[in-house]
Amino acid sequence: MKKIFLLSLFIIGTIFCIEQKDKGNAMERHVKYKNIIFDFGGVLTEFPLQKIFQDIFVQGEEVMSMELWQELFWCDSFAELQRGNITAAQALKTLPKKYNQDQVIKFFYSLPAYLTPVPQVINLVKLLKEKGYKLFLLSNSASDIDFDKTEYGFLKLFDGLIYSHIVHAIKPDPEIYHILFDTYKIKAEECLFIDDFEKNIIGAKAVGMDGIICVDHDLMIKELGKFGVLQQAEIDSLYLTIKPFEHKFDQKEHNL
Repeated sequence: MKKIFLLSLFIIGTIFCIEQKDKGNAMERHVKYKNIIFDFGGVLTEFPLQKIFQDIFVQGEEVMSMELWQELFWCDSFAELQRGNITAAQALKTLPKKYNQDQVIKFFYSLPAYLTPVPQVINLVKLLKEKGYKLFLLSNSASDIDFDKTEYGFLKLFDGLIYSHIVHAIKPDPEIYHILFDTYKIKAEECLFIDDFEKNIIGAKAVGMDGIICVDHDLMIKELGKFGVLQQAEIDSLYLTIKPFEHKFDQKEHNL
């Protein structure tokens, strides 16, 4: 009986130590991070790749494969567009012949309509700002997307914005991450980066940042809890009705 009692005490003590260690690690991460870096499409806004694919590329007699559709994002023409070196019209002219130009044109000019803000993530941005975190945007973008739209007013809450087409560098190249660090005088080890492409998270980790892959917005928010950035009560609060932002984003305020 005494052995059983001592064994029980040992098990309870071990569990307690593990729990305390986990809490300590979460607290350490929470103290460590000062800057939360967000991608735009797929993180702050919806970027429903499957729906876009179905709406635009699965129609008529010419159907693009999902593999070819995904390759579009990493082809040279699209990369140069996001670097700001060419316009959308120029990118279309240099696309590989395997792409249907009419479909890609439709994609380019209908994309902004799909980039609708995610309510719980916008609430997250506001909460993180209130908690004292510095917020930054790091986006592979194009000049054809109007970031001055009223529904993107939440960008007013950010401390800095890096658009690839303005700085002429794209994720996951190391250059764009260093542009972020140098422009805003922040340290990689104090940053937590959220992006919907694994390649970009791998690139961020290569320069010293921690990262979360946003495959689902709700799962991403839970991950922030695991990283010690949010408490459960704070996570629950993000799902209350969002209040619309009435202010309008002004690029001049961010020296763009």
